Amino acid sequence: MSDIAVLTLTGRLTQDGELSYTNSDVPMLKFSVACNRWKSGGQHTSFYDCVMWGKIGEVKQRFANKGQHVSIAGYLDIDEFEGRNGKVRKPVVTVMNFEPTPGGGGSSGDPPLSNRQPQHASSSMNDDDDIPF
Repeated sequence: MSDIAVLTLTGRLTQDGELSYTNSDVPMLKFSVACNRWKSGGQHTSFYDCVMWGKIGEVKQRFANKGQHVSIAGYLDIDEFEGRNGKVRKPVVTVMNFEPTPGGGGSSGDPPLSNRQPQHASSSMNDDDDIPF
């Protein structure tokens, strides 16, 4: 049995997603997610750099707008590169699943789910119907 570590985040995109291509024409969508949490009596925000590879990154780019609330799942990688002071190691979330979440912003203007009125079935239902249960 192999080990597995899956990271799940919900938060808002801090900027529009940036789509680029590697030298071998592999699509790569980069974005950052801000997640709020309560700690020591106050709200704190953590920022996560994310990357989504392949065709799915191209498709999801249209949903990767600044302020959009999203739910993502993926795994944590460590990027290594040469910086000014030597080798730099930086955590990056490699995203496998990316979904915009309702009430999360963007330009839709929809209220959060908790503020929405319930949608009722057709008004043609008759209150006098005999329902056996």
